[in-house]
Amino acid sequence: MEETTPSPSLAKQIFYYPITRIFLGLVVIIGALALFQFSTSWLLKLAHVANDAHKTILSIEAPLVTLLAYTLLYKYYEKRNVDELSLRALPGSLLSGALLGIGLQSLVILVIYLMGGYTVVSINPVSFILPGLLIAFTSGIMEEVLFRGVLFRIVSEKWGIVVALTVSAFLFGALHLKNPNSSWYSAIAIAIEAGILLGACYVYAGNLWLPIGVHFGWNFAEADLFGGVLSGNVINKTLITAKFTGSEYLTGGAFGPENSLPSILICTGAGVLLLWLAYKKGKQGNIAAM
Repeated sequence: MEETTPSPSLAKQIFYYPITRIFLGLVVIIGALALFQFSTSWLLKLAHVANDAHKTILSIEAPLVTLLAYTLLYKYYEKRNVDELSLRALPGSLLSGALLGIGLQSLVILVIYLMGGYTVVSINPVSFILPGLLIAFTSGIMEEVLFRGVLFRIVSEKWGIVVALTVSAFLFGALHLKNPNSSWYSAIAIAIEAGILLGACYVYAGNLWLPIGVHFGWNFAEADLFGGVLSGNVINKTLITAKFTGSEYLTGGAFGPENSLPSILICTGAGVLLLWLAYKKGKQGNIAAM
């Protein structure tokens, strides 16, 4: 007689259901981050560490805790190797992503400049980019781990790439509604351009380092290099002090260049191209689910 594998219990099915895996991922990672940040901040205050050093230490700690919490959780919870954070893929994918992010932002600024919307006011000391460099890297890691590592990855495994892109892009755009000078238009712009592009990076590379690099490179170039407003946040120290003039559709207005039509077209085009390359090369197993 043919042996049949017993069905998992209802409790086990619920415990490993995609929505549960996403929920636990967000709770554990955000919870670990909050705990470590609170504890470290308390210790630094007891030690009377200067405010600037205090902020720097917390900024360095945050991405490290995020990566560690994600890796440990899914290694033991899902009983697998966390290949999306493979150290072997880190140097090449991270560097390629950073160059791609900087390149795309440079192209956006070039289009705005050629259309008369960007003027260089002054060039500042190179040291001005250092604080923003750390902030861009920190936000790139934390947001990509949560949105592409937890949300996109798990949704795509169960319901396919199209659903994963739609859900993660929508929520990623909605998250930015809390930013200064935000609007439904800016949220939709980010959902389309960044949601599709960053999801496509994960599909193409099969790891989180490429979207982390793109996210970092884009933010770093937008604010710290070219002096633009970053998702509604004005950065005080940048390499270039610039003036943006003209239509909000051209420059992005008070929310920044990522709110502009050139950004939407260029980044969405890059995302679609990466999805096509992933499909052609079979880079991702469930790409056929598209």
